[in-house]
Amino acid sequence: MSALKKRVFISLGVLPLNQRKDLPLEMCDLETDRLYLRKTTADDWEKYHALNSNAEVLRYCFDVPTNEEIRKEFDIRIQPWNSSSEHWLNLTIFEKDKGDFIGMTGLRNANSAAEVGFLFLLQHHRLGYGTESLKALKEYAISLGIRELFARIVKGNNASIRLVEKCGFSFYTERENVVRINGIYHDGLIYKWRHEP
Repeated sequence: MSALKKRVFISLGVLPLNQRKDLPLEMCDLETDRLYLRKTTADDWEKYHALNSNAEVLRYCFDVPTNEEIRKEFDIRIQPWNSSSEHWLNLTIFEKDKGDFIGMTGLRNANSAAEVGFLFLLQHHRLGYGTESLKALKEYAISLGIRELFARIVKGNNASIRLVEKCGFSFYTERENVVRINGIYHDGLIYKWRHEP
């Protein structure tokens, strides 16, 4: 059996999601050797807030949002999702053996591709969880008919660069002064991956 085991449950219909764009994705469960990923729900508010209010977690991403901004974005991300949705598919990640919450990941449609993103609690960095979860997300994207993924990374965020490279992403382009963090503008990098059947 493959190390990457995937379970996708669609509550309505039996056709693949990319053939039935009207179907909401009510449940999305992805499973790897060590991790369990599921669609973020209203019960995950404290977890989402813990990630998005932690300045150290966000130091290479963006300024720490206000509580109101975090809540507004959370309420969008827990809405039903399908492959035509414009908002993020947000997945909550747990360590399988202990059940510990370790972070969140997800994807968002962008024209003919999809953007991927991820945040992990500091105590779960450098354990390979980012690579493992992104590989699962890639496989799920393929099952939806998505053939190209990209990641936006702030220049200097070497850990995220290594993570996406381990998952087959390659440097695509660099853009100057596109991300403002603590009043300072930073260059942004875009890494891309394309599925070649």
